[in-house]
Amino acid sequence: MKVTATFRTLLISMAILAPIGYLLVLWPQLPARVPIHFDATGKVNGYGSKYMTLVLAGLPLFSFLIKVVAPRLDPKRKLNADATNYQKLMLSLAIGLSVISCVVLYATAAGRLPANMLELGLCLLFVLMGNYLVTIKPNYFIGVRTPWTLESQTVWTKTHRLTGRLFFWGGLVAAALVLLVPIGKAVWVIIALAVGVAVIAYLYSYLAYQQEAQAATPR
Repeated sequence: MKVTATFRTLLISMAILAPIGYLLVLWPQLPARVPIHFDATGKVNGYGSKYMTLVLAGLPLFSFLIKVVAPRLDPKRKLNADATNYQKLMLSLAIGLSVISCVVLYATAAGRLPANMLELGLCLLFVLMGNYLVTIKPNYFIGVRTPWTLESQTVWTKTHRLTGRLFFWGGLVAAALVLLVPIGKAVWVIIALAVGVAVIAYLYSYLAYQQEAQAATPR
């Protein structure tokens, strides 16, 4: 068990350090002002200081901050930082953010964003997160936190099983669509997936709670 936990920690560390190492390689060749914003077709439409790339390289650190801070801020200590599924969820987040960070850093150095690569990175993040979202325990920081999931552990479990599967399979379908749609349209696939899953999860948690309340009402 300790070996597995140590290996996950190593993978998280590698995911966090990968964009930083990549930036160190790119740094000498970066001009004072670099592309920092791209339109839907991958063309540059905004420039900024090359020091903005430090923020991009540090993006995976966000997952480490969540991993350390969230369990300590949970007032009821429902979020167990040592739980295997929580560790896997944080590893998925770190890997997804690391891939996205490296893609954007490449685009900054090359002066163009590879067609639909950022969208594919987001699809990967959805798939990885969805794979472990189904097992996350009730807490106040991570997951689908609606009034109904926070009120009922049963509703929480049902909602996260559905949401995790939607993100996992939806991410795979979205990745296929991203490769097929014209350049500039892939972003709408990502938006449709994110908004669609959010709306379904919200409505489902409400309906599941109402169903549970009706079942508990004496007749």
